[in-house]
Amino acid sequence: LHPALVRALEFVHAPILFELDWAALALDRPRYQEISRQPQVRRDIAFVVDEAVPLSRLLERVSLAASSLLRDLRVFDVYQGQGIEPGRKSIALGLIFQDFSRTL
Repeated sequence: LHPALVRALEFVHAPILFELDWAALALDRPRYQEISRQPQVRRDIAFVVDEAVPLSRLLERVSLAASSLLRDLRVFDVYQGQGIEPGRKSIALGLIFQDFSRTL
């Protein structure tokens, strides 16, 4: 917006303008997923691994080993320091499990 117009309209803050391509947005249909009526169960687990092990590799291995009930996998802590051997790191993961038909 031209500065003269901003002054003329007496905006308190600088306006932000943008343009949306509605045609492009309309092409992408929303996807819906059923929400489970059953509660989630969270379990935390920590692994001590060599510091060269990439986080992506650990996440991949845990995902492959977990059951089909695993809904979410999050890293909530990476620690190196007192209590962990030099050259190693502790990676703490939060695993969320949930079934759609029964409680766990």
